Amino acid sequence: MTGDELTKAALRFAAEAHHGQKRKYSDEPFILHPMRVADAVSEHPMATPEMVAAAYLHDVLEDTPVTVAQLRELFGAEVAGLVVELTNPSRNFPNLLRAVRKQMDIDHLAQASIEAQVIKLYDRLKNLEEMEDAPKKFKRLYAEESIDLAKALEDADTELASEVTGLALELIEEAEDGH
Repeated sequence: MTGDELTKAALRFAAEAHHGQKRKYSDEPFILHPMRVADAVSEHPMATPEMVAAAYLHDVLEDTPVTVAQLRELFGAEVAGLVVELTNPSRNFPNLLRAVRKQMDIDHLAQASIEAQVIKLYDRLKNLEEMEDAPKKFKRLYAEESIDLAKALEDADTELASEVTGLALELIEEAEDGH
């Protein structure tokens, strides 16, 4: 499968897997988020077709019945491995305190490949950009968590981590100003 075929297949698969799902707060079709992440990843200097495919698929293990075995069979070990790295292990521990779960996820990502870390930074950046309709209290909490994540992943891409931190700080300031 060529790189172009891989990324198109990943988009089709993700669109089908997320069919009918809506984004929290905005109510837009869920697939638009992975599409924005993949578009951003495709512009990164170290982007590969496998990274772009993983960006399309980054939420399927968390939010759909898709399995790692399916991803490996359809997209290969590299793409499946990236998606596993991008999947929050805390999803298996819903009863833990949020702070504990988020630290577990940060620790997991800090051990991930640079490729997965770059995808995660774009994922977080896009999430922050898509927070317009979120409640102020949640927006602030998510922004604070984003700063912690960016700090943990800054060695993967300092400029991108700085962009995440900057946007998070803007959201915190907006929340404090009451906008």
